[in-house]
Amino acid sequence: MTHRITRPVVASDLKDAAAAISFALDYLQPHEPFEFLNEWREGKDLSPWIEAWEQDQEEARRMTHPEWMFS
Repeated sequence: MTHRITRPVVASDLKDAAAAISFALDYLQPHEPFEFLNEWREGKDLSPWIEAWEQDQEEARRMTHPEWMFS
């Protein structure tokens, strides 16, 4: 089951294994969870993943806006 994120995500939110796994499975592209979870396990900074996901969300919002036109 996918859960909708209702507040900004920060790297500290993903310190918990269940939260990291849920984020990976629910919000990343199908080819991304393996790399994401390996970085999580290695203790790497997950901020770039969150930033990329936020950018994807913003782009999706722009593309679904009624006045959006392909350029």
